[in-house]
Formats: sequence, C-alpha cells, structure tokens
Amino acid sequence: MDKPDSDIGAEYETKSELRQIRPNGRPTEVETDHVTARRVRTKIDLIVLSTISLIWNAAKAGLLKDLKMTSYQFSVVLSIFFVPYMTVEMVSNFLVRKIGAHIFVTGLILAWGIVETFQGFVTSYEGLIVCRVFLGLTEGPLIPAAVLYLSEWYKRHELQQRMAVLFSATSLAGAFSGLLAFAIIHLDGKGGKPGWRHLDFLPGRYCHHHHRSCRLLWLPKDIASARFLTEKEKAVALARLEEDMTLNEAGEEFRFSSVWSALRAPHVLILSTSCFYVGYLIFGLAYFLPTVVGSLGYSPAKTQLYGVPPFACGFVVSLAAALFSDKYHCRGLVAIGASFLALGGFIMMYKSINVHVRYGSLFAQTIGVSVLTPCTVTWVPNNVMPHYRRATAIALVFIAGSAGGLLATWMYHDAPHFYKTTRVNIGLTVAYILQCAVGIAYLHYQNLQKAKERAMHQNIPDEDSEAKRALGDKHRDFIYTL
Repeated sequence: MDKPDSDIGAEYETKSELRQIRPNGRPTEVETDHVTARRVRTKIDLIVLSTISLIWNAAKAGLLKDLKMTSYQFSVVLSIFFVPYMTVEMVSNFLVRKIGAHIFVTGLILAWGIVETFQGFVTSYEGLIVCRVFLGLTEGPLIPAAVLYLSEWYKRHELQQRMAVLFSATSLAGAFSGLLAFAIIHLDGKGGKPGWRHLDFLPGRYCHHHHRSCRLLWLPKDIASARFLTEKEKAVALARLEEDMTLNEAGEEFRFSSVWSALRAPHVLILSTSCFYVGYLIFGLAYFLPTVVGSLGYSPAKTQLYGVPPFACGFVVSLAAALFSDKYHCRGLVAIGASFLALGGFIMMYKSINVHVRYGSLFAQTIGVSVLTPCTVTWVPNNVMPHYRRATAIALVFIAGSAGGLLATWMYHDAPHFYKTTRVNIGLTVAYILQCAVGIAYLHYQNLQKAKERAMHQNIPDEDSEAKRALGDKHRDFIYTL
C-alpha cells in the first residue's frame, strides 16, 4: 500500500474537504498520475460499486391464485407501490450528503429487506397492499440515492458503465426471478408454504446479509473518508473529478435556489421527463414479460425458463453499449439506436401472430429497453452541476420514471395478442426518440454558445471557483455531454 504523501497531506484543509492546489492553473503531479488513477477506479469498482449494486426481486409465482386476486387487483397492488415511491424520491435525495450514503443506503437496504420478508407472510389482498406501501417507502429513495452517490465517485464518461452494472439489476432480476420461479414451482407446498412466498423470504434474507456486508466493507460517506484509499489516492480521485467537472463541489450548502434552478433548466426538463417513457417500458417488461411469454402457449414451467434469455441478452448488450457510450461520449445517439431496436421488436409483436416471431420480438424489446435505462439515467447527472442541482435532477428522473411505471401496471391486460398495449409501446417509443433528438439539439446549441463565450475570453479557463459554483453546468467551461 502506498505511503501517504506528507506534502500532499499538508494541502488538505479538512478531512471532509480535500482539495488540490493548482499553481498557475496547471494540473499537479498527482492529477497526472495515471497508474494511481487506474488503481483508484479499480478500488472504487470493487468496493463502492459492488456494494451499491443490488439484485431486485421480481416475479411472484402463484400470488394471484393463493390470495384469490383478480388481474385488476394485481394491477392495484403494483400501482400502489409507486405512490409512496414517487413521494419520497425528491426529499430523500437531499439527505444523502447530510446523512451519508454509508448510513442512508445501508439503512434502506435493511428496511427494504425487512418489509420484503414480511410480505412473504401476507394472507390477504389488503395485507399485500399495506406491504407494498411500505416497500415503496423503503425502495423509492434507494436507487436515486445510489445514482447520486456514484456520480460523485466517477468521472462523467466513466459513469454509464457503472450505471449499466447497477441497472443490469433489472435484467438480472428478470433472468434470475425466472430461474427462481422455475425452481420454486417445484417447491410449492414445501414447508407448508406456497412457492411464491419463498421469493419474498430469499431477498429479505439477502438484504439482511447484504446490510452486514455494507458495514464490513465500510461503505464510505465520501472520497475523503474512504478508508480503502491512501491519502495520495484520495487526492487523485478528487483531482480527477474536479478536472472533469471543472469545479470543486466540496462544502456546497443546500439552497432552495439550487433546486428551483434545476427544475427550470430546459435540458433537465427535456432529459428527465424522457424517463417517463423509459420507466413505462422497463417496468412493463419487468412486470409482464412472463405474462407475454405465457400467452404464447407455453407451460408455466417453460414460461419461467423462456423469460430468462431475453433479460440475459439485455444484460450483456447493455454493458457493451455503456462501454461504447462512455468512450465516444454519445448518450443520445446510443439511446436513439436502442430505441429503434425496441421499436422493431414492438412492431414485430404487433404485426405477427407466429409464436416464434413473437418470442423473438421479446429479445429486441428487452435488449433495446435494457440499454435505454442506464443511458438515459446517466445522461442527466452528466449534464447537471453542482451537487444539489444534480440531486434535484436525478430525483426528477426517477419521479418521471415511476410515473411511467405506474402507467405500465395497467397495461398488458389484452392477452393474447396485446394489440392495445403494443400500440401504446410503439407510440411512447417514437415519442422518446423525438425527445432525445430535441435534447441532443439543445445541448449542441448550448455548447456552441459556450464555445463563443470561451473565445471571447481567449479560451483561458476561469479560475473563479465561486462563479463556477454559482453557475454550475451553465458556466462556459462546462461542456455538455450529447
């Protein structure tokens, strides 16, 4: 392990605010230490990212039958989850820095695990409603907090790869829940319990274990308090972020003006509201892909197994697309390309009644939507600075996505051909493509205006840190990601 550099340590103002001094505006030696930078990224990936990434529970085999629920009541159960989910997302994101992710995130995981476990004991439709409310309250703040937290550990164009790992949870949950459901179908009645209850007990036990793991790994509050980094590595990590963001966010205080400015920013509104379409598409597939597969005439066991390959392929392609997007700094174009793939799948589903064609269309749908999620979610924090503006924008992303998920819970009731649902899928995918195009055009225009402003200042970087913090992403030195 590297020995802390005493000269570098002398430059730290406090443990919570480590800053690099840039004499004459030039990068320090620490900032150019690429070997240390790679080591820092690896450590963050192994400890922070792996700790944050969770596998979410999905299918509920046998739930409707055992609780004597209609498909309408099942939609109510799914919908009620999103009401508290959306309610807490905005406020909770302002608490991440104050409380600290090491307490906030691990506490939410523990609470979510407790609620998920108790859901396995429900015996009535009403009891399930109550559990879903509490599940929304505990799960709602978790992913926005995780996205905000990770955005403060990685450079902007390293982030989508990490978001793909985090959001591949959707694809992996779909795949593993199918495999679990297949296995649990054969455990039905074991221990005097129906099979679907085991799908609640397992994630609950996992989260209790994972909570202990978070403590064991010392999920840090921020870079400055990361025990797994040496002092030199902390300096490199902070310098990389400051250079990438063109400003130092340490010590920023919460102001309502920051929230209001984010809510009024055109690009925040364009990009975050586009997540309504993404939320609708991803939650629709996550909840109802087994329903669609089952409508093709497969047995219950085969329905669970045949739901695995589309999600597994979505996981692999999502990671590959993230690598490409990070390398070439092109969120919007990748999102549009993935949208056309999903659109092709929806059109295949709408036009054909052939079982094999319809099953094949699920691959295109799932792969396309799996790429959309990390791409769109990364696009917003990439373009919003500083911290509290970004916290607001990320919360807005997930509120919009949850609203889309709420709509999705009322779709897919038109089996076996799903004509009505597929028409809605096609329409919203086209709307998403158009909104992405508007977002790219707007950000490109803003970058051109900033280039003109920089030229007026002879392309000399602005060293006024207070002005940069006040303007955030609107500052001329900050270049938007397309």
